[in-house]
Formats: sequence, C-alpha cells, structure tokens
Amino acid sequence: MVTEIAQNPLSGTVLPRRRAQTGAYPCIPDFAAMLYVALSTVIMAFSSLFTVFPILVFLLLWFRHIFYKGAYILRPSSALFAALIFPLLACYSAFWSDYPSTSIYHGAELLTLAVSAVIMTRIVRVKPFIKGLILGIAIVMGITLASGIYAQDYLTKADALMGYFGSKNEVGFFAEIGIYLSLLMLTARTTFFEKLMFVLLPLGLCAVCLVLSKSATSIASLALVLSLGAGVTLLMRLPRQLRGLALTGAIMSLLVCGLIIIATRFDVISMVLGTFGKDSTLTGRTYLWTEGIKNGLIHPVLGYGYTAFWIPGRPAAEWYWREFFITNATGFHFHNLFIQTFVDLGMAGALLMAWMLVTSCFGSFARVWRQGMTLGAGLAFGLAFLFLFRSPFEVDTLGPYGMGPLLFFWLVSFCKSKSNTEDVRQKNDRSATQKPEPRFRGNV
Repeated sequence: MVTEIAQNPLSGTVLPRRRAQTGAYPCIPDFAAMLYVALSTVIMAFSSLFTVFPILVFLLLWFRHIFYKGAYILRPSSALFAALIFPLLACYSAFWSDYPSTSIYHGAELLTLAVSAVIMTRIVRVKPFIKGLILGIAIVMGITLASGIYAQDYLTKADALMGYFGSKNEVGFFAEIGIYLSLLMLTARTTFFEKLMFVLLPLGLCAVCLVLSKSATSIASLALVLSLGAGVTLLMRLPRQLRGLALTGAIMSLLVCGLIIIATRFDVISMVLGTFGKDSTLTGRTYLWTEGIKNGLIHPVLGYGYTAFWIPGRPAAEWYWREFFITNATGFHFHNLFIQTFVDLGMAGALLMAWMLVTSCFGSFARVWRQGMTLGAGLAFGLAFLFLFRSPFEVDTLGPYGMGPLLFFWLVSFCKSKSNTEDVRQKNDRSATQKPEPRFRGNV
C-alpha cells in the first residue's frame, strides 16, 4: 500500500501570530499600533512648535508599555545598548558643558526619545509601523501644503514650500520618506483600499510636496536610495551562487568609473550642482563646514557639550546667526551630521555616531541579502541609506526631538534585533504560494 503525503510548506516554521504571542515581546494590536505611530509622527514633525503637553502625550503612548502583558519590554540586550549609548553620552556631557543645564535637559529628551524608539521596535510589528508612518506623514504633508507658507531662499532666491517647519529641507525629508514607504508597501499583500490609502494617495501628496520644497538634498538622496534598492532587488533575483560575484563586479565597476572621472578631471560635481541650481559652495555649506571644524578643534575630544554651542550669548554662534540673517537666534547648525556632532560631543561623539550609522547600513544590507526586500529589511535598508546620503548636508538624527532621531534609534535597535515576525510572515506567504512537491512513503 502506497500513501501520498503532501509536504507542508510551513513545516518546521512557527506561524507569525503564534510566534508573536510566544516570542520575547508581546505586540500591541495592529490598528492601535498604526494610530499610535501616526500620532507620534505628527507630534515629532511639529515638536518645535508645541508646548510640553503633546510631548507628554507622546511619552505616555509608549512609556506605559514598558511593562506589557507581563513582559518587561526594556530587557537589556545589545539592541538596547546600541540605541541608548549615544543619548547617555549626551546626558553625561553636562559634566563638561559650558551650559550644563541645557545639555542635561536636551540629553534627557534625547534619551526618552531613544527609549520610546526601542519600545516601538519591540512591540509594534513592521507592517502597522509602516502604515502608521505613511498615515502620519500624509497628515503632515497635507497640513504643510494647506498652510501655503513659502519662503525665498536668501542665496538661491527661489520660492520653496516650507510650511510650519521653517525649512524646505524638513519638508523634503518627510516627503522623501513618505514616497519611499509608499513604494515599499507595494511589496506587501494589500487590499485595494490599502493600496489607495497607503500607496497611491500618500505617494502623490508627498511627490507634490517634494517638488514644491525644491530640496536638492532630499531629491538627490531619494534618487540614490531608489536606484540602490532597485539594483539590490535585481541582484537578489540572480541565482544564489552568482550574487556574490555580481555584487563584487558592481562595486569594482563603480570604483573604476570613479577613477576614470578623477583621471580625466571630468567635472561631474559641477554638472550635478548645476542641475539643482547650486554653486560650488553648496549655498554656503562649505563655509559652515570649515567653521565647524575650526570651532570643534577648540574642544576636540569631548566637544562643547550636547546642544551647548548654539546658545544665545556665545559670540561665535551670534556671529553665524547674523551672517546668515537668522534673526530669531535659533534653529541653526553646521549642515553636516558629523561636523555638528564633533562640535557638540567631540571625536568621541562623532565616531560613535559614525559607528551607529555604518553598522545600520551593513546590518540592513545583510538583512536584505538574507531575506530579500521584505517589509522589515526594506524599511531598514531605505532608512539607513537615506540617513547616510543626507548626513554630509543635513543634521537629521542629532535630536533632541524630531522624526529623524526617532526613526534613527528605531533603525539602530531594529538592526541589532533578531528577524522580525513580519519578515517571517512574508517568507511564509511566498512559500505557501509555491506548489508543494509530493513525498511518498510506502507501507507494507
């Protein structure tokens, strides 16, 4: 007697729902998680305009989950250490800061933000997290567009959408994240309503805001990330035996092209800058970089203290505010993540920030290499390289409050954690769509 037994494509795996219940941390319901993340996005977007009450609402949303369903969510781990080491350094900088009260206050804000990001990583599944981000960003972009607030760049003389941010680059930052997340949702199984709400509408809204913001940094970094993501996706379609060879070939080709450009002295940089209407000084950024390094070398090891440089009454800060026509004496930086970190926290802080960013890029790429462009791996990959490409020109992740630091600490914690259940679900869905091969066992 011969009995046919169909092989179960999910055998040896744990179903995502079951795993979420029996794993290390329980997850909050998806719909509630989406609303929490959306509300957090709106609060972080306009945190500089709010009083303390919305910030307290944000902290209440997440800190009340420190103990959730009998589990201690902030259990020590390498992911927790990686996410909190920089905020702790910011807090400790009060001991050598010129303005210790400012450094400890903003350092504590950064620490609470990082803790909230770790809690998000552990109790919110990837798909509702992305949906919440898209919903929140769509609300923010809608408010920005409806505000009708445009401002003229004092160097380029171009009118750009700024909304309530006061910066076209902030508008561009939110818009490019919204575009990337909307495209990423195309890789997930969604209904028509979900495609309309989380892909088509936010994609169009964010694209309009990105164009109106005229943010060269945002447009260029988004183009680079989408090109890199497309290249990696094509690479993953190759047979596993050829992927390493193809990756090596692609890297070598880029290096050869770079050497040819250098050898022939082909002025690619000027052509690119001309495309975006920029001059060789990057609208004054190169001057700020030089001045930032000059000021940082005064306290090269530990810096001035977290957020202790741009303080009213400091002669150097007052000089730069006057030179760049900033009358309210707030909201300025050296337009480079590592130089600004060097000024605030010295070489110790700059190296730590570089370590966090580089390991996030390698960690997210490793996830994509192992799992493919799943929601979790794709989100980490996109955020990591967006922050990397923007870091020479903007200060997105330094904080204390804002969407950039929140996503950055989520990213650092996520890349140090184990594979997310949403990635397991996507892999299981793909396995379930494949026709199982029958296996026969003979019985006598």
